[in-house]
Amino acid sequence: MKFQALSKICAAYPCEIIGNADAEIEKLEYNSKKAGSGTLFFCLPGARVDGHEFAPLAYEAGCRHFVVERILPLPEDATQVKVKASREALAYMSAEFFDRPADRLTIIGITGTKGKTTTSIMIKEALQMNGIRSAYIGSNGVIIGDDHYATANTTPESRELHYYFSVMEKTGVTHVVMEVSSQALNNYRTAGLKFDTVIYTNLSTDHIGPGEHSSFDDYRDAKRKLFTDYGAKNVIYNADDANHAYMIRDVDANLIGYSTSSSADLTASHIRPYRDETSLGIEFDVTCGSETASARLRSPGEFSAYNGLAALSALTCCGVTLEKAVSALSKISVQGRFEIVEATPGI
Repeated sequence: MKFQALSKICAAYPCEIIGNADAEIEKLEYNSKKAGSGTLFFCLPGARVDGHEFAPLAYEAGCRHFVVERILPLPEDATQVKVKASREALAYMSAEFFDRPADRLTIIGITGTKGKTTTSIMIKEALQMNGIRSAYIGSNGVIIGDDHYATANTTPESRELHYYFSVMEKTGVTHVVMEVSSQALNNYRTAGLKFDTVIYTNLSTDHIGPGEHSSFDDYRDAKRKLFTDYGAKNVIYNADDANHAYMIRDVDANLIGYSTSSSADLTASHIRPYRDETSLGIEFDVTCGSETASARLRSPGEFSAYNGLAALSALTCCGVTLEKAVSALSKISVQGRFEIVEATPGI
C-alpha cells in the first residue's frame, strides 16, 4: 500500500487539521483493534457505541491521526482532523485515498425491500454474457471475476466500497451492479458516488423497529435518497408499486417504468409457468416500445417477472439489445434464490 499525505486525503472533505498535516498515511481504519502506526483512525458514532470512545485504544496501538467530530483529550502528538460528520468524511476521504476509482466505473444501484439481490446478479451476469466486464456488491458478497469476498452488510462501509472499486478497476471491470440499503443511504456509505442508473423495486414494512427505522416514512425517505441525491441519468421504477410516485417525484432523469398490469416503458404479459427436464420457472412476453420478445426466467412466481423487467430495463440502459438481454436472462440462476441444481432428467 502506498502512503498518502494527510493533507491530500483531507482535502476531499471540509475539515480543520489540528496537528501535522504533512503526515504520511498508510491505511484508513475505524476499528481500533486494527489501528497502528500510519493509520488514519475515524471515530464513527453508532447506534450502540461511539467510535470516539475507542480513540485512546487506537493511540495505544500506535495511531497518531484521528478524524473526529469533537476534539478529544489525546496526547499532544496526536493529530486531530475535526469534521462535521465522520461517517460522511470517511466516504469522501476513502474515495481520495484509493484515487477515486468509482469515477471511472459505470455504477448501477438497486434499492427496495425485496428483489435487490436477484435483480442485481441477473444484471451483472447478463452484462458479462454480453461482453461487458461487470462486478457485483450486495447480500451475496462482492463478486469480481472469479473472486468472491464475504461482506458483513448488504452495502459495505464506504472504506470497503472504494477498496473494492479499486480492485475492480485494476482487473478491467467497467460496470458494477450494487445493492443499496436504506442503512447505507442514511449512514453515508454511498456518499459522493455517481450512479449512472438506479432502480426501485418495491417497498414493504420489513425494516421498521429498534436498530433500523423508526417509522415507515423514515424507511421510505431513506430509500428515496438514491433517486434524488445522486444525479443518476436513468431512474427505473416498479410502476405497480404503491410508493413509486413518491419515489420519483421531482426527479430529473430519464424515467423508465415497468409493469405487469398496465402500460409502461417495459410491460410483461401472459405470465405463465414452465417446466423442462432440469428446471422450472416462468415465461412471459415483454413489450418495450415497438419491440416484443419472449422471456424465460429460471425462477417461479409472478414476482420473478418484476425482477426480470427491472433487469431488462437496466440492460437496455447499458446498450444491450432486448433480444440479447432476454437470451442471457434465460440462462441465469441466482445463488440461494430458487437456485437450479442440475440432476438426472425428470428429477
